[in-house]
Amino acid sequence: MYLSSHGIATLTLTARQDDDPAIPGVRLAKMHRAKGLEFNRVAMIGMDADEIPPRSVIEGAIDAPSRRDAIDRERALIHVAATRARSMLRVSYVKARTTLL
Repeated sequence: MYLSSHGIATLTLTARQDDDPAIPGVRLAKMHRAKGLEFNRVAMIGMDADEIPPRSVIEGAIDAPSRRDAIDRERALIHVAATRARSMLRVSYVKARTTLL
């Protein structure tokens, strides 16, 4: 991983891994895992239009109302992740930013 190879400690927060503030380093988590947590700074990476919402969400919807509901849930997830930042939020994308922001 890039961070650890450059001497930056990381802690990956998973469903089974609680955050321990005593452990130094950058926290890495999926948007679902960030719910209920707060951080001074948050970076949301890969927020590209062709990635968010995931294709599986769009393709899994059986009709237009289901698709709208799925997109609304993704938008709410993005909102929750973005509001985990106390002082700084950085959003990155490669080609085109998702319209859900």
